[in-house]
Amino acid sequence: MCKTTLVCITFLAILAVAAQAEEALVVWQHLNPAPLSWEIWYADLDNSFTPTAAQLVLGGFEGSDHDPAVAYDRAGNAMVVWAHDYGPLLGPKTYGIVYSRRAAGATTWSAPVPIALDFPYWDMDPAVAFDENGNGLCVWVRDLNHDDPSGPGKFLYYSRWDPNPPVGMPNWSQALEIPRTGGLMEGYRCDTARTPELVFTSIPGVGGLTSQRAVVVAGLCSPPFMVYNVWDGSNWGDFKIVENPGVAVGGLTKSAPYRYYSDDLPALHRLSVASDNNGKVLAAWRFLHDPARLWYSYFDPMLPQTAWIPNAQYTSVSSTTPAVVVGPGTNPDNISVFTRKTGFKWFASSIAGTSGTPLNGTPQSIPVSPVQSDFRPSAAWVTGTNSCVLAVWAHKNPPNAKDIYLSRWVSGPWDNAVPLVPGGQPGGDRNPDIAAKSGSHTMPPLP
Repeated sequence: MCKTTLVCITFLAILAVAAQAEEALVVWQHLNPAPLSWEIWYADLDNSFTPTAAQLVLGGFEGSDHDPAVAYDRAGNAMVVWAHDYGPLLGPKTYGIVYSRRAAGATTWSAPVPIALDFPYWDMDPAVAFDENGNGLCVWVRDLNHDDPSGPGKFLYYSRWDPNPPVGMPNWSQALEIPRTGGLMEGYRCDTARTPELVFTSIPGVGGLTSQRAVVVAGLCSPPFMVYNVWDGSNWGDFKIVENPGVAVGGLTKSAPYRYYSDDLPALHRLSVASDNNGKVLAAWRFLHDPARLWYSYFDPMLPQTAWIPNAQYTSVSSTTPAVVVGPGTNPDNISVFTRKTGFKWFASSIAGTSGTPLNGTPQSIPVSPVQSDFRPSAAWVTGTNSCVLAVWAHKNPPNAKDIYLSRWVSGPWDNAVPLVPGGQPGGDRNPDIAAKSGSHTMPPLP
């Protein structure tokens, strides 16, 4: 029993704050009906998965915003990056990568600041991640030939985040190309980069030291190979193909040309990566010549990679964009979420398996109703609630109404997916990304 009213009030206030603890963060692009432009929105999810949504990019930042990506560092600072169209200021469309940061415990975001804007080149489709020590990377596609969305001239660029830069220096470094080195670059036209994703595999080491290793996975070359490259804290290595046994040309990934002129989907497809606590990476992608299956690889990027072909059940459906996430622990569960087609309807499904073995679980539907089709899922493991949370972009009835839906998995069936913004928003929402304070999916999840 509380001895004083003040003590009781204080205790109840502490409970209220605890019940609303920030666990995860969802970002997406929202179409403002008037004036017509795409803007970035975000929603904090507490441990009851009750979202609090708001516009991240406020008025005064003229131009459309696309393809946001989000990550936490281990201290709980949040970072969102996206492609911004500077066309209203510079004339024709000109995409640059910008970022906004929210310090741990804060409620406001920094004003958008460019990471890379090298007019007249176009930078788009960024990914961001941090290591255990707060150092970060942002990787994106730079297009030197944007008059031809399906043509050459597209390269992978990156910038480094220094949490403690020298006085007078910015946190983000100068933009540089990821060197195109290694045997993969011989005999192929490797200037058609697509859909990069980024993950740190660093885990605390002996004496408290932490590796700075990161892995970027992307579509590269022509035809588009599924490739990866390793960052050791200072330099990149050689590009390597994620091999597929039994396939004449390994690692081909489905990656459609960027749709610059639709003003809504610069990046149509998406790969997916996640890291575990053993230095391994789980990657998933759609195979170029087999629309009925998704491909998965679970490998140590510092060792010869191993891969597998999904079981026969995947041949009976048509799969599109995957999302993968790894749970905590030394032998975690893998959860793979994807969209698949039955009849004329796309819907989200999931499979689960033990780390290091084929993901041979039975696909399980994630109900989103009423809905016509679901696209581009994103998932994260939330350690505080020991569960997986999914954000998916759904077309619902009436036609062309687009909203972001959320679903949660603890064990057994998924929860019914519900609109992130109750009642939806006028104008349409798409291209979500999600991150958890535990680190998932861009760094190893906390136990």
